[in-house]
Amino acid sequence: MQPHTKIRGARVLFVDDEPEQVEGLADYVTTLGAVTDIAVSGQQGLDMIEIFHPDLVLLDMKLQDMEGIDLLKRILEIRPQLDVIIVTGQASVHNAMTAVNLGAKRYFIKPILPRTLVGLVEDVMERKRLREAADRYMQRLELHNRISEAMARVEQPEEVAAAAVEVLTSIAGVHAAGILMPRDQTGAQRMIADTGFDEDTIDQILECQNIRGSHLQDGAPCPVGGRLESVYSYSLTGREENTGLLLLSVDQDSLLMPRGDLVFTLSRGIGVALERAIFHQRLKRAYDELKVAQRGMIEAEKASAVSRLAAGLVHEIGTPLNIISARAEYLMQQAEPESAMRRGLKTIVDQIDRISVLMQQMLDFARQYPRDVELVELKPVIQTVQDLVNISSRAGETSIELFIPSTLPPVVGNDNQLQQVFLNLLLNSLDAIEQAKREGFLQGKGLVKIYAEEVPRTGKVVCRLEDNGIGIKDEDRTRIFEPFFTTKEPGKGTGLGLSVVYGIITELGGTVEVDSQWGRGTTVTVKLPVESV
Repeated sequence: MQPHTKIRGARVLFVDDEPEQVEGLADYVTTLGAVTDIAVSGQQGLDMIEIFHPDLVLLDMKLQDMEGIDLLKRILEIRPQLDVIIVTGQASVHNAMTAVNLGAKRYFIKPILPRTLVGLVEDVMERKRLREAADRYMQRLELHNRISEAMARVEQPEEVAAAAVEVLTSIAGVHAAGILMPRDQTGAQRMIADTGFDEDTIDQILECQNIRGSHLQDGAPCPVGGRLESVYSYSLTGREENTGLLLLSVDQDSLLMPRGDLVFTLSRGIGVALERAIFHQRLKRAYDELKVAQRGMIEAEKASAVSRLAAGLVHEIGTPLNIISARAEYLMQQAEPESAMRRGLKTIVDQIDRISVLMQQMLDFARQYPRDVELVELKPVIQTVQDLVNISSRAGETSIELFIPSTLPPVVGNDNQLQQVFLNLLLNSLDAIEQAKREGFLQGKGLVKIYAEEVPRTGKVVCRLEDNGIGIKDEDRTRIFEPFFTTKEPGKGTGLGLSVVYGIITELGGTVEVDSQWGRGTTVTVKLPVESV
């Protein structure tokens, strides 16, 4: 007799102290594909519940060691969902109602016909399949929700990948999970999140043709050897672009079986979430760049307006100031050498000289920097400024270290302007270091580091000047390029240094940015083109 498809694999336990009465039924359903066993006592039946794991129990109401009703209670305490059918030769309405009320699924009077038993087993197996399908559906739904909730709480692509990997590796049968994303336009991959992979395995994965090939086959295995044996890859596809690859080392019978529909559905969801994070990252970067550009336009317009005003003021003030200075010097020469008159006139001349210095700085700020520039070697310019600062008493206990490669290409500019830029920046750093020492933020030695490197893809040389000075307060950071804005003590600065730096660098086609924390130091980044704009 051929196995009966609907009951194939069903496990049926007969509990009857007269086994000869059920052996024929057991043999019959066995030939149809079921697996059967017989217990001849109540206690043996209980033991076999734990060992045999039946899908269906046919229980005699009268047993030698215990009542069938009592055994029914104990079975259902152990396995509440188990299908138990009462089969007895001593039927009564009371017994039938009691058994059904306790949880028995059916109640039959001996003898039970083979076709009836087959129908019962088919019914039990169908309900078992439905329960398993419902359980799998709930597990899948719960997994979808867990991954969606985990990825919804984060924004960056690396965080989205890490959240997805954490949930996936919590599933039974999943040994390792990881997410690859393109490193650059060449298509090279990088692992941005993984659990369960060691470095050797990752290297083998990256060399696998299923990963490196231009036509990836979802669910194709990459043999890696060792404890993981194979790793399966799946495309992560968003709504508009491919975002990467999902890697899984998983058992064949896992909820995430290698080529099951669930893993493909989850891959799609992860791909969309990664795409959302990538777009968010790009949008934020574009917004930040827009803010920088907008701030640059505002600063440029303010600098232009103030420079025109400064030029006019210098011209209007210069003439009467020269007259006052000349008259004061003439009167000073006529006065007695040690007289109070001479000392007063000397004070007037000194203050006029101070005003003249300030006016010269205003002229420097107001000057329109020429565009007929040349290519200048940056390293000698900065070394010259370093030598000038080192001989100054302002250098004090501060070290100035240069990290400028000799292979650095020349930049657009001219010696005098670039010397003025780096002299202003270095003097600002020295002042900040002195203030940090005075206010107790710096106990040791002051340090200024100047780095320079070429960034070929941008066509610029990037120069960073870092100090461990007092830094800039948050509320002052947006005003540092404003003309005449200064946080120094009266008489210590005019507030034109960074404005002049900004004017020179932007006129040369470069940019200048300042990153600073109060009490922690400042980094000024100057970017200069290597070709004329």
